[in-house]
Amino acid sequence: MSERLCEQCFDAIDQRDWAKAGHFCQMAAQSGSASAMYNLAHLYDEGFGVDKDIQVATFWYQSAAEQGLDYAQHNLAIRLTNGIGIEKNLSRAAEWFEKAANQGLPESQHQLGAMYLDGNGVDLDIKKGIHWYTAAANAGFIDAQHDLGVLYEEGKLVPINMRKAMHWYLQAAIQDDAASQFNVGLFHDEGYVGEPNPQMAVYWYTRAANQGFVSAQFNLALLLEDGRGVAANPATAAHWYLKAAERGHHGAQLNLGILFFNGKGVARDIESARLWFTQASWAKNHIAEQALDALDQLRQRYG
Repeated sequence: MSERLCEQCFDAIDQRDWAKAGHFCQMAAQSGSASAMYNLAHLYDEGFGVDKDIQVATFWYQSAAEQGLDYAQHNLAIRLTNGIGIEKNLSRAAEWFEKAANQGLPESQHQLGAMYLDGNGVDLDIKKGIHWYTAAANAGFIDAQHDLGVLYEEGKLVPINMRKAMHWYLQAAIQDDAASQFNVGLFHDEGYVGEPNPQMAVYWYTRAANQGFVSAQFNLALLLEDGRGVAANPATAAHWYLKAAERGHHGAQLNLGILFFNGKGVARDIESARLWFTQASWAKNHIAEQALDALDQLRQRYG
């Protein structure tokens, strides 16, 4: 009976028949199915097929968690961390993250690692924090891979190790994490591990830039303008400067203004140059301020 109710619960969810899902998941949960409890909790969270009720959702997440369901343990821990449908309690959150982490759930391993590194809900323990970050990273969890890269690059909690930083950034970059792709590009650009490799910098900056990562768009434009790692291409450089400038990157605004002033990669356009110099000057960019002064002097002299 319980298995049949679970099948009906899951089938209704797959078919997005929320009324049936609410009915059958409720019955399956009451019959003791942890998976049904978890799904019912989600229905109450979203208000699908039942009246939205975060307290009831929390009750069912906890019921499933107490039966050992790792995702339910993780969700309960998140709710305890943020006080969603239950009183905020970081120490209890850590306990539930640890239960799921010990079952191999990377999301919980990462969260638990962060708690140990910050001393939130647990005693500060760098060794345990790195242990759990590494466990999650080895399981392919992108956030943990990126965060390990940051730890080893910055050296605030562990000794600086640029090779380890590069290793973990690369693992996340391969999985299309834009921030990590930018960092891999930067490591190649600056030669943080070995000799500078502008060709590889262009490759990784491009991947991050195509995902809208502003710093990558700017750095890629610099390489394209200068012809490092790729044939010089002022027009494409202008394209990437524009992308970054429109997102508020003041260095890109300045450089785009210079391209418009010189007619390099774009048609010469003094008013466009003035526009971008003005936006760059809002960040107290002295070069942009000087450029605006020069344009004003030219206007006064030649009209």
